[in-house]
Amino acid sequence: MNDIELEAATPGASTREIWDDKIDGLHVRIYPSGHKVFYLRYRWNGKRLKAKLGQYRKSAPKYTLIMARTEADRKLADLKLGNNPFLIARDRAEQQDADALAKAARKTFAQLVDDYLELYAKPNKKEKSWKDDKRVLTVDVIPYIGDVALEDIRRSACSEIIHNIMKRGAPSQADHCFKIMRAVFNWAVSEGIGELEHSPMSGMKAPVTLLPRERTLTEEEVRLVWDWIETSPSIFDLTRFALKFVLVTGQRPIDVCGLEKTDVTIHDGNPIWTIPGKRYKNHMAHLVPLSNMAMEILEDIERVKQDLDYLNVKTYDYRDGVCHHCGKVLPDRSSILVKDNSTGEFLRAENSNSSLTIRPPHPGTKFCSSQCRSDRAVLLRKAKREPRYINSPYVFQSDKKLNKPINPEALPRAVRRGRDGALADMEDWTPHDLRRTCGTNITGLVKETQEIMDKVLGHKDRSIGATYNRYAYLTEKRRALDGWARELHRILSGSSQVEEGNVISLYR
Repeated sequence: MNDIELEAATPGASTREIWDDKIDGLHVRIYPSGHKVFYLRYRWNGKRLKAKLGQYRKSAPKYTLIMARTEADRKLADLKLGNNPFLIARDRAEQQDADALAKAARKTFAQLVDDYLELYAKPNKKEKSWKDDKRVLTVDVIPYIGDVALEDIRRSACSEIIHNIMKRGAPSQADHCFKIMRAVFNWAVSEGIGELEHSPMSGMKAPVTLLPRERTLTEEEVRLVWDWIETSPSIFDLTRFALKFVLVTGQRPIDVCGLEKTDVTIHDGNPIWTIPGKRYKNHMAHLVPLSNMAMEILEDIERVKQDLDYLNVKTYDYRDGVCHHCGKVLPDRSSILVKDNSTGEFLRAENSNSSLTIRPPHPGTKFCSSQCRSDRAVLLRKAKREPRYINSPYVFQSDKKLNKPINPEALPRAVRRGRDGALADMEDWTPHDLRRTCGTNITGLVKETQEIMDKVLGHKDRSIGATYNRYAYLTEKRRALDGWARELHRILSGSSQVEEGNVISLYR
C-alpha cells in the first residue's frame, strides 16, 4: 500500500479495508461516504484490540500514510515495553472531562453575587442600598472575576480591581467597592458557600481613608440657599419642598423623600412623623416631632399638589429646553443649521457667512425622541384618569412615576445645577449638609445637649445602657426642633426675634 493507491481507492457500497504491507496491524477502512480512516490492530493482555489513529488527509491538517506508519510504529514499540498508549490517552481524556465537570460545578464569583443579593442584601438592606451594591459589583468587579471559581480568586486580583478604580481618579468609589467586595466574601465564608475557607481580602487595607464631611452652612449661606430654593426655575416644586424639609427636620434626604402621608399623625395633640423601622437605617422606628415650620411646609405641599394635578398636563413642564419626559437637553436648532438663500440648502453654522439666514427652530419641540413622546402620552393618560399628586400615598410624589416618591438623587442633582447658577460662588455643599447644619445649630444656637441632638438626628446609641433605656425623648426632641425652627425664622428674616404662628394641621 502506498499514497497513490490510497488516493485512488474509491468507496463501495459497503465498508472495506486495505491492509498495510509494512506495519503489522495497520490498515485503512474506506467507508461508503468516502472517508478513509487509519486503524491499528494490536494485542494487549491476550486480547485483540483495535484503535483509531486518524483520518487520511493530503491537505492541512495533513495525515498521510507515512505519518500513520510512524505513529503506529511508535505505539507498537510502547506496547512491547508494557505500556498501552491508547489506554493512557483514554484515561487522560476521561480525567480532563472529569476535571471540566468539577470545575463547572464550582461556584463562581458571579453566582456568589446572585446568592448574596437574593439571600442577604434584599431581605436586610434598603432597596436603594442593595441596588447600589448590585451596580458596583456588576460594573467594577464581575467583568474581571465574575467567571472565576471562588477558591481560585487571589488577593492580587482583588487588589487590581481596586487599583483600577483608583487610577481613574475615583478614590471614594474605590473605597465603596472595597467594602462591598469584603462584605460579599465575608458572607460567603460565614455561610460556608462553595469551597471558600478564608476571604481572599482578609488582611487587605482600605485603599483610602475617607474623612467624614464637616460642611455646615453659615447663617448667610442658609439665607442664600433658601432664597435659591424658593426662586430657582430649574427645581421641581416637590424637590424644592424636600430640600426645605431636610433643613427644618434634620432628617436624612432618603427618609424625607420616602415620607408617606400615613407616617404623619397626632400624638398628645402635637404632630409627629414616625419613620417605620423597616425603612430606617438602624432598623428601629424613629419618631420626629414636627415643628410649626415643618407643618407649614407640608400644608404648602398639599396646595401645590392640587395645582400640579389641575394644570394643563399637555403643556405643563417646569423645565425649559429639555425633553419633557426624560429631561435630556434638546439641541438649539437655530444655532446648528443655516440656510443658503441661493441654493436652498441647510448648512452647518460654522460655514455661515453674511448671505446665509438662520433656519427657524422647529415649532413645538418638546421631546428628544418619538419613544419619549409616546411614553409621555401614556403617562398623561394615566394622570388624567387619576390625579397622581393628590391621591398619591407619598408626600413627595414623583413627577415621572405614578405612586412613587421622588428619587433621592433628584436632590443632589438640583444642588449641582445651583452650583452652576445662582450659587456658583458658594462653597460646594450637598443636601446632607442641610441635615448637618440642623444638628449643629441644635447644639450651637438652641443650646441642647449632644445626646438630644443625636436623638433628633436618629443616631444609634451604642452604649450598654441603650439596651435598657426605651425612653423616646419626645419632649426633648420637640423642644430642640421647635427651637431650631425659631432660629431658622430669625436667620431667614434677619431679625432677632420672630413670633411663631399658629398652624392647623391637615394631617389628622
